[in-house]
Amino acid sequence: MIRELLIIYLAAASVNAFAQTDNRIQYRNMVLDYNQDVKSAEHSEAISAEMKKAAKADFFPKLYGNANFNYTGNAPELTIKSPIEGNEITFQGEGIKYGASLTLAQPVYSGGLIKAGYDKANKQLEMSRNESERITNNILFDADVHYWNTVAGQEMVVVAEEFRNSVAQIVDVVRNRVEVEYVDRNDLLMAEVRLNNADYQLLQARNNSETSRLALNSFAGVPFDSHIAVDSTITALKEAMPVDIASDSVAMSRPELRIAGNMIDIRHSEAKIANSKYLPQVSVGLDGSYSSPGYDFRSGADPNYAVYVKLSVPVFEWGKEEAQDVQESLAWISQQKTTAA
Repeated sequence: MIRELLIIYLAAASVNAFAQTDNRIQYRNMVLDYNQDVKSAEHSEAISAEMKKAAKADFFPKLYGNANFNYTGNAPELTIKSPIEGNEITFQGEGIKYGASLTLAQPVYSGGLIKAGYDKANKQLEMSRNESERITNNILFDADVHYWNTVAGQEMVVVAEEFRNSVAQIVDVVRNRVEVEYVDRNDLLMAEVRLNNADYQLLQARNNSETSRLALNSFAGVPFDSHIAVDSTITALKEAMPVDIASDSVAMSRPELRIAGNMIDIRHSEAKIANSKYLPQVSVGLDGSYSSPGYDFRSGADPNYAVYVKLSVPVFEWGKEEAQDVQESLAWISQQKTTAA
């Protein structure tokens, strides 16, 4: 019999603990679904993911389509004297030029611009994910505070009611003793004062509990007249294992520190992007066209193609390098001020 009762008690305790955990998890999900900061962080993460895809596409060939039409009022002419009988030969160009072309270009070396851009987009995506995790952690912490404040408020109401009932019983006992003149009436007055204090504490506990419930609903975006299911009692905290907060693994588990590391990596990538403007760039391509004038100066359009290798080397730009350095320095100082604020 005792064994059966013990099994029933353990089963009931397990169901109660599961229900308590389930209520808190449901409330957390309600808060995450409603909170606008979480939704904004998710949109920022999606934008960063698309920017990473766009940066990755710069590694692959690009196909361009072009079309042109040009009318020249005075077409170019060339007149030369013929060695035979002093005649002149005149060549006249076409006044109308038109055509279409397709160009396939593949960057070979861009001074590290493409790779630095991809690394920057990758770090921005990581920073967006860490920022989303940071916001989610803060929101869940606030949700747990509202949740357990509501549970604690309900417990305080129960305690205040039990205390008030106990004082009321004492007042009844003292009143009976006063009626039989066993104690002085002043004792009854003192007991009634304590009963009034107990009534006030009960009213205050109910007001605090209702305030906590309204805050609970407001944080989850639930109407004030609705009642969210919460636990009946606060669960006991389990003793946690000691953690060395100075260890690198524990420190880097914080999203705030990971965000700081991402910002440093982004600055390094931006420096490489700025430096790539002063380095050579090499690209290869294939250009196919169908344009006029055609072969042998014919007026009609003919197909043609060209394979090219392009090398671009910046030699000198008057004062632009210094202006670029000043602009980057000002941008870095502005970013530092924004981060500090």
